[in-house]
Amino acid sequence: GNANMICLNDTVKLVELSEPNGYGDSNVVVLTDLKALFLQSTGKSHSNHVDIINADAHAYVDFNNPEVKSRGYRLEGMYIVANPFGTPEVESWYQITRVVVGQRKLTDNKVDNVHVYLKKTEAL
Repeated sequence: GNANMICLNDTVKLVELSEPNGYGDSNVVVLTDLKALFLQSTGKSHSNHVDIINADAHAYVDFNNPEVKSRGYRLEGMYIVANPFGTPEVESWYQITRVVVGQRKLTDNKVDNVHVYLKKTEAL
């Protein structure tokens, strides 16, 4: 393996909702298990010259996952369900607000990470 690869030690669920019906309700359509590195984060932080602003959490997700790839990494608006503490009772729901695709632009243009920014939301 590549020494620079991020260890995706967590499993989260990637969730897509249907268009709202006449009553304004959406249904959960797709639940995909997704390997990830899930990180809680606080309001504004600054690290390695990157500002992470107003994200309740963020995660690196498995960019080789077929569901992620088939969408061309456009995951904004989808949801992630995570168990930050490994107990099903405290499942937390987050909406993906922003996706940053890390590519090795100077070498072979391969994607080497997909970083999603998450906003905590009500469970659906």
